[in-house]
Amino acid sequence: MALIAAKCTQCGANIKVDDTKDAGICEYCGTPFVTEKVINNYNTYVTNNYAGANINIVGGDINNLFTMTRNAIEADNANDALSYINKALEISPESSEAWFLRMKVVKLQDWKQSTKLSDFKISLTETVSYGKKAIDYANEDEKSEIVSKVYNYYLELSQEYLDFIVSRAENTSELREMVYKAPNQNALDQLTNIEMGFMQKFTNIAMQAYGFKASIPVEFFASNDELQDKLYNIVLTYIRYCYAITNRMHILGESFANVTLRGQEENVEKFCRGLSESRKSKIHFSMADEMKKNDEVNSKPSGGCYIATCVYGSYDCPQVWTLRRFRDYILSKSWYGRCFIRSYYTISPTLVKLLGNKVWFKRIWKAILDMFILRLNNKGIKDSFYIDQ
Repeated sequence: MALIAAKCTQCGANIKVDDTKDAGICEYCGTPFVTEKVINNYNTYVTNNYAGANINIVGGDINNLFTMTRNAIEADNANDALSYINKALEISPESSEAWFLRMKVVKLQDWKQSTKLSDFKISLTETVSYGKKAIDYANEDEKSEIVSKVYNYYLELSQEYLDFIVSRAENTSELREMVYKAPNQNALDQLTNIEMGFMQKFTNIAMQAYGFKASIPVEFFASNDELQDKLYNIVLTYIRYCYAITNRMHILGESFANVTLRGQEENVEKFCRGLSESRKSKIHFSMADEMKKNDEVNSKPSGGCYIATCVYGSYDCPQVWTLRRFRDYILSKSWYGRCFIRSYYTISPTLVKLLGNKVWFKRIWKAILDMFILRLNNKGIKDSFYIDQ
């Protein structure tokens, strides 16, 4: 008499089922089973260590696997979530809900594998592919609901990834400290190169965020207020990102080329596609002032602050911006201040010409200027990008 091995859903022990009978009994705990049910339980039995406990998924109902997948997603457990949803897809490869959950697991995998910004990745193509399957396999009576769920999820991802880069781009304290401590122009140039690499990664993530938004047909936004609100917030977040990276460039004493600034304006317009006219009218973004500054800087010869420029290696850096503000807004407002400016401009070019390449000269003046600039900053004089008055 042939025996079919099966698992007891109560204790997990093996039970023996007589293939000529309609029922089986666990020899360990005595629990009775209907034969067909026991075999189905055995065929879909999964044991995994999840949140410190053994979890048994039993029964032929695919909804058990869906529930465990959702629980794993909520617990940020990428491995278990992937295992559960793949099992569900083996059972029902044309299940709309299974592909929707598979789509959500992708982000969990990306974040788990990204230990630092340099290897951060977004599987845009994979996510959108699974979202399309979820829509394609949906029954007609549930298709509109699935479409809405998928497209809302795309926008949630777009917002989440933009929030990720904005939070990092707006945090400038570490960058300011490194610029302030840069001993010379070479060190500042190296820092700028490193920062440009990070900004390129930021931009790549921003464009992936746009890719999620662009995967939604423009006409779908027209009749959906929820998507309109989400898209509006996404546009505002992208604008914050543009201002944040522009500010980081200023801290470095640099600025984006006008072609890059115009590209930012064009990207805002792309993000806005699908917004209602009333919402578009609330969005104001222009890099015209920034481009004008570039034109003024490029056409205006630099001068003044000779010793500070010699010490810090650039006429455009946070320390010299502070001193130039002090000159224009404080010293130039009094007769004795103007006398000092004239005397300084008379003497300092000669000093720099004779001693500017001496290490001791730069070291002495840097110590003096560092303390003076710190006091000016503490009094509220900014060290951000500045154009002489």
